[in-house]
Amino acid sequence: VGGRSKFRTLCLLIFIFIVILLYDYFRSLGRFARNATGGYDVIPHRSIPNQPVVTEKIPKSFHFTWKTNDTSSYGWDSPPRWKEQYPDYTVEVWTDEMIESLVQTHYPEIAEVFHKYPHNVQRADVARLLVVHHRGGIYLDLDTLPRAGHLGDWRDADMAFPATSDDLALSNHFFMGAPQSPFFKYALSRLDHYNREAAKLPPFMYIFSSTGPIFVTSVLKEWVQQDPHRSVDIVIMPHRTANQYVQHGTGRSWYTWDAKVIAFFGDLDKSEILFYCQILASGIGIVVLLCWIRMRRRSQKNGNHQNTQ
Repeated sequence: VGGRSKFRTLCLLIFIFIVILLYDYFRSLGRFARNATGGYDVIPHRSIPNQPVVTEKIPKSFHFTWKTNDTSSYGWDSPPRWKEQYPDYTVEVWTDEMIESLVQTHYPEIAEVFHKYPHNVQRADVARLLVVHHRGGIYLDLDTLPRAGHLGDWRDADMAFPATSDDLALSNHFFMGAPQSPFFKYALSRLDHYNREAAKLPPFMYIFSSTGPIFVTSVLKEWVQQDPHRSVDIVIMPHRTANQYVQHGTGRSWYTWDAKVIAFFGDLDKSEILFYCQILASGIGIVVLLCWIRMRRRSQKNGNHQNTQ
């Protein structure tokens, strides 16, 4: 009886521990979702290009970032495709070494937090902000390709961002900005604050909230709300509009374990979700049955031992 009681207590403690972990994770997920779904409607913006484009504020330049100049090692050799469709634009690939030099020379104030990030993708997120602030132009992920729409339609804006696929936040897989933009300067100044605020979140949410799309959305809201009457032309392209200009692949090379789990279930249809739920339920049922059989056998052995005495 004592052994059975200990086993039940152990099972109960394990169950409580799992519930606490799940509660903490989904509470963090809920906070992340609230930040993400706050939307960008509070940001004064336009979603339609001016015709014709008169004042060109954003330079004709594309910026990519990668470990080395050999972008073909990524798997998408996209810079030549962009150059082919935009022959009058310059294309520059910023290597890790070039970004490090840029930080040390022009942005020493962010060097500490830049080197403190535990995930390389966070430095990649910051690098794109740096190059667009420093030079101005259009940042593009390496898993992007040009579509029929011409990004020159938006070069009269001070900045332009695409929305995420659910149109609830700003994405950073490509964006545009004028050189030395006050907004990008402000965003860089807020990196340390957002890194500290998001540090306790699970990895995927931590990355998105400290340097990724949620960071960009939140910091732009902040910047606008500081001076609602600021004279600035902000473009936010709805997802469907952005797709007319840029094709974006699903690289996911940087995904952390929790991001992979979320992406896995996000890619499933209803029948597949039901199938995996049935497998999970069957697995739990088998474990419970084996535990019950083990307890029964132990109980019978104890009973036989007592009878022999």
